[in-house]
Amino acid sequence: MERINEFKEKVSDSELEDFSKRVVRLSDNKIDELWFLCGYIFSEHDKNFKALRKDDIKELRQDLDIAKEVLWERLLIETPIKDFKKRLERIENET
Repeated sequence: MERINEFKEKVSDSELEDFSKRVVRLSDNKIDELWFLCGYIFSEHDKNFKALRKDDIKELRQDLDIAKEVLWERLLIETPIKDFKKRLERIENET
């Protein structure tokens, strides 16, 4: 099944699964940084984070199916895929 974001870009299940696995492997701070760089900042984010709450990250890490839904519904549906990929690669390559 393919999903289509608001930019009419298609994301396959295998792509979404790959993205989700890559995001979950990141540290909490890097996950937060990814959301921040994509411009999604929750008004009630935790003081130690720029964009998210600890519970958002905890939910993302529950299991792969949940991670896929969270990533899709809270980020990818409203983010150009090329921008997301570029930011994810940047964060993965930071030391």
